[in-house]
Amino acid sequence: MRSQRALIYSILILLIASSGVLGQESETAESTVAFLGRAFRLRKFPDYNAEFALLGCALLLIVYSILGRKKNDGMATRYARQLLHQECPLVQQFEQVDGALQNTAPGRYSMYFSGRRNIKGCLVSFKMIPRHDMVSKVIIGARASDTLCVEIVLEDNATWSTVLLMAIPGAMKVITEEHADVRELTKVVNMNKGGSVAVGQWPSDNIHVRAEHSQVLHDILTPGLMSSFFGKDGGYSVVKQYFRSLHITDSYTYSSEKRVLRMVTDLPPLDDGEILYLIVQTALTLADAISFVKQSPDSLKKAKVARETWEAKKPSKVEERQRRLEEKRALKEAQDKEKLKKMTPQQREKEIARRQKIERGRRMKSMVKKM
Repeated sequence: MRSQRALIYSILILLIASSGVLGQESETAESTVAFLGRAFRLRKFPDYNAEFALLGCALLLIVYSILGRKKNDGMATRYARQLLHQECPLVQQFEQVDGALQNTAPGRYSMYFSGRRNIKGCLVSFKMIPRHDMVSKVIIGARASDTLCVEIVLEDNATWSTVLLMAIPGAMKVITEEHADVRELTKVVNMNKGGSVAVGQWPSDNIHVRAEHSQVLHDILTPGLMSSFFGKDGGYSVVKQYFRSLHITDSYTYSSEKRVLRMVTDLPPLDDGEILYLIVQTALTLADAISFVKQSPDSLKKAKVARETWEAKKPSKVEERQRRLEEKRALKEAQDKEKLKKMTPQQREKEIARRQKIERGRRMKSMVKKM
């Protein structure tokens, strides 16, 4: 290939030099030949070092992505096999077990179970570290871990109405930002000694709480629920090193189902199936305990008023569309102003005249339509 290119360039140079197309003397022709020779000089092998380096990085990222995906797939499959084992509470307590592990997104896997008292359905999800994405893995840091989410949809005939969140500090901040029910209906409650709420058996660990108000909190955190979770034989004593958050709500915003209990923990080691079973059983026990909670009439009335106020504050679809259009318009105006600042006075004057002409055309079309 290199010899063919060299032959073509040589013929081209000879034709230009011999035909006198440039209308110059022989010295000019010789200089033209020299210039074309430099212009069409073939690159040597070492000149491609930058390209080879970029190609190597691209191949490295591709291989890293493939191996990362395979590792996540393998880990999720092994966890799923443990959940489908006969000793797992999900298999023992649910009538319908969907054994298919769904890969809903890169690094995210889920399984669904249904057919149990007090529960309409249970979605178990694994969220793996982005081992397929080198950049994301570097950003999140070495402290990140694979997580397990047990999301239980509760029966609609429950006699409670509240939003409650218990979480470690980092998870508390993220959930408050992501979930509108937590952000709009709850406030921070101090559960430590000397705090605003006194609840027995509260652990000394650093678990933060958001609730609607103290009366609702006392109605929900019944002795039965507290003992089933924080008691001596409760699940928290076993899963506390993995625990991240517990979200109980009747106003869930991420699905059509509103009554949801959602517990998130770090995934235990792959070879420790007993801990995995205890985490799942703890979530199921909490679902049973919350189903028997009965709030006082006054507490239910306050909860109803809070939800009506929240609904009233929500913008309509037309208002939401208008708000987005205004934000888009404001952003474009700011970008246009920034663009004008970078122009010379002459360029700025021409650009302003062009925009005014466009605006006059739009107004004219609008007036014609109205007529």
